[in-house]
Amino acid sequence: MSHPEPLNPYAPPQLASDETQRVVRLVAELPPRGPTLWVATVIVLLGSMIIASLAVYLLGVWFEVIPPTRLGLDPTSKSFEPIGAASLNLLLVSVVMSFGQVRSVLFGDRVWSRMVAWGLLLGAGIMFVGSYFLSRGEITDVLLVTPAVLMLWLGIVMYRWYLVLLEVFRKQQRVLRESRKPE
Repeated sequence: MSHPEPLNPYAPPQLASDETQRVVRLVAELPPRGPTLWVATVIVLLGSMIIASLAVYLLGVWFEVIPPTRLGLDPTSKSFEPIGAASLNLLLVSVVMSFGQVRSVLFGDRVWSRMVAWGLLLGAGIMFVGSYFLSRGEITDVLLVTPAVLMLWLGIVMYRWYLVLLEVFRKQQRVLRESRKPE
């Protein structure tokens, strides 16, 4: 290995051609994705599409394209700002979650996989707390906890995928460090 510019100590070292090919091949390889990860991806993407459609519907109510009486709101009241803010937040969350899911699963982006995992785990925690406060001690309270359990499972699957991507990244860094050691 030699530096391309001997007077510039910050220039990256040049790797030998066989080492370069080995490093490029290692960087290009992604770990295998199992059926559980694909099922989680489909569920996250479908959930994001449902949330985005609900957000667009609420935006239609806010802009009075859809009559507010369909939601049981008083049409003479013009205080739809909370509905508009909630719909914009829902739309933003659904776009970010679906983009993050695609980036983490298809492209192996460990930052987005961590973000999606923590977002799902945080959402599951919020839903558990909300279902606790909404429960009335009836058998139908299971319907409140079911989405929280699903989000918890999705968060765990995505966090495990993040750990796999992190291990691959550490292996790549180790190979790069070993290939840059002076001989």
